Amino acid sequence: MSRSLAIQESLLSDHLESLQRRSTLETGLLLAHVGAQADAVLHFVPTPSQDDGAPQVDASWMVTHAEAVSHMLPGGIAVVGAYLFSPSG
Repeated sequence: MSRSLAIQESLLSDHLESLQRRSTLETGLLLAHVGAQADAVLHFVPTPSQDDGAPQVDASWMVTHAEAVSHMLPGGIAVVGAYLFSPSG
């Protein structure tokens, strides 16, 4: 059974513009309202940096973040994906 993931154009463009202004590496989670056949993205949740504060991609840290966020969400809202933004250049 296939599912679809919808996102409002304004939510996506606002987040991308914000990331481009900061011009830094960012990983994070996609939170969505889970529907019967389609999910709707509601929010981008940046993964916090680890103790050293240096931006890096650490899959185990992202999984830990996703598990923590999942436990705090109300019913019907779920972590449905992850994102990685890396500035060009």
